[in-house]
Amino acid sequence: KNKPLRSIFTTKSVLKLLEENYRTWLAVHGPGAVGAAAAAAGGTVPAAAAAVAPPSATPSAAPVDMKAVVLGVLEETSMAQQRAAKMDLDDFLLLLERFNAA
Repeated sequence: KNKPLRSIFTTKSVLKLLEENYRTWLAVHGPGAVGAAAAAAGGTVPAAAAAVAPPSATPSAAPVDMKAVVLGVLEETSMAQQRAAKMDLDDFLLLLERFNAA
């Protein structure tokens, strides 16, 4: 299908998968790892990621608004209306980097 990335990433199944994977990552690394991972990469924690995982929250109780995180990353990279079939490798790597930072 030739859908824009916004349509692909905001389907219920993709958002559910991203949230489950994020909760698993938090369970393994702990909620403090979000800030530590960004600091190790030389960056800062984006506002969307800080809202997703407050340091005092436990992994199972952390409120996760994956849709806001996904839309924030797509808007930040100006790729919300891009179509996956028209993107090159550099576009995908940039998107991966921004999702890992978020």
